[in-house]
Amino acid sequence: DTLELLSVNYKEKFISKIWNVLIFPFLKMEPILYSKNTVDSSLYSLIYKRGNKNIFIKSLSIKNIFSANIASDEIYDFSLFVKKKLEIIYPNHIKKTIVFFGESLNPSDEYIDFVNHCLRYIEKFFPNHVYLYKQHPNDQGECKLIDLGLFTIYNNKTTAEFFALEKFGELAYCFGVASTSVRSSIDMGVQSYYLFEMYKNFSKEFYKAIVGLTTGIPKEAFVGSFESPPASYKIPINANMVIEGLEKIRRLIQD
Repeated sequence: DTLELLSVNYKEKFISKIWNVLIFPFLKMEPILYSKNTVDSSLYSLIYKRGNKNIFIKSLSIKNIFSANIASDEIYDFSLFVKKKLEIIYPNHIKKTIVFFGESLNPSDEYIDFVNHCLRYIEKFFPNHVYLYKQHPNDQGECKLIDLGLFTIYNNKTTAEFFALEKFGELAYCFGVASTSVRSSIDMGVQSYYLFEMYKNFSKEFYKAIVGLTTGIPKEAFVGSFESPPASYKIPINANMVIEGLEKIRRLIQD
C-alpha cells in the first residue's frame, strides 16, 4: 500500500527523509513517510514505510457517532462519552465561547477575504459571545492576514482535541472552513459547522478530500449561505455502543 500511495501524485518530503535517517532509528520508532501531493500542495499523507498491514496484527476503525450500525472491526467514537462525563464533574460552566479553526493552507487574497466573511457571519448571527480564533499549528500566514474583528487569537498551538477538553465547559459552537477540528468538535459533543461549501476556489482533489472526511455528519452542520444562521441539530450519545467498543478494545489487548 505504501508504493501504491507514492505512485499516485505523492512525493516524500525532504524533512521526512531526515526523520527516517536520523530521528526514528535513534528513538527505535517505525519509519513514517510524510508525502505531499504533487498536484495539490494542500494535500498530504502519513503512512508507515513498511506498510500499515505489515505492522498492525489487528486494528479497529472508529465509526462516526451518527452511525446506526457497527461492524465487528469497528467501534463507536467515545470522545463524546468522555465529554459528557466531564460535564457531570464540572456542571456550572457557562457556554459562551465560539471558536473558529484556522487552516494550514497557503492563503490567497480570495481565501483571506472568504475567512473574513466567515468571521463577520459568526459575529452577526451569534452576538454576545466570546470569540476565539485558533490558528492551525502549521499556520502558513492566515492568522496574520485576516481581519479578526471581535475575535481574539488563541495562541496555544495545541490539538483541537486537547483544546476542546481544556475549554469543554465554555464552548457553545465551533466553526471552520474545512478544518478536521470541526469534525473532532462534533465528536466531542459541540455543535459545530463547516463553511467550505460556499468557497469555490478549492481544487477538485481537495474538495473531494474534505467531503470524504465529513461523511456521516448531519446536513445541518454545513453552512450554505451567509444570509441566514445555521440550523440547530442534536448530537446523539449511545452509552451502550460506547461500552461495547471499549469491550472490543479490552478483548484485543488480552488476545
